[in-house]
Amino acid sequence: MAGSSAESFDMDELRQRIGQEYAPSLPIGGAKNNKMDGRERIPDQVYIVLFLAGTAEQGAHTIEYPKGSGNNVMLAFESEEACHKFAISLKAQNFFRSSTLSVRYGGLEGNL
Repeated sequence: MAGSSAESFDMDELRQRIGQEYAPSLPIGGAKNNKMDGRERIPDQVYIVLFLAGTAEQGAHTIEYPKGSGNNVMLAFESEEACHKFAISLKAQNFFRSSTLSVRYGGLEGNL
């Protein structure tokens, strides 16, 4: 599958979704069908990008948002495939060796 369009990740879409969806009190998400009875559906499991897994330098990928704020936000994906595609795009940008990790959504809140 290397080099196929299935492995590309749309960074512009991600930036747009972060800008539209980010607020400290909102769940990670952004999927248009992410509502149940008018309320946000919070996923039980999400996927994060982990750098240098299993080493003393292990860490999760975060972004500073808004830029210059000093506020780091952990990106979490409802889809393992989307997370994997994003990890591949980071590798192409010469980031550290990365992998995906399934975690409980509730375990992420307040852990940055």
